[in-house]
Amino acid sequence: MQQLLIEAKADYPSWKAEFDTQAESLADAGLSVLQIWTDDQGAVLALLQVGNRAKAEAWLATRAGLGHAVQARFLKTV
Repeated sequence: MQQLLIEAKADYPSWKAEFDTQAESLADAGLSVLQIWTDDQGAVLALLQVGNRAKAEAWLATRAGLGHAVQARFLKTV
């Protein structure tokens, strides 16, 4: 199983509003939301299930951070 963890420094309400507009492109990229967190340092983290790594990488390249600086990494369940 593979997941994608993205982290953005962003205001959660505005980030979430933009993220919600991405529902169709997430599905097209084979991504589904598992969990979203915020922390006390102003970051939003989202864990996504990856169905197709190549499509997920393409989605990430075109929407990285949803307008914010982003860090992303692919993870495998072991």
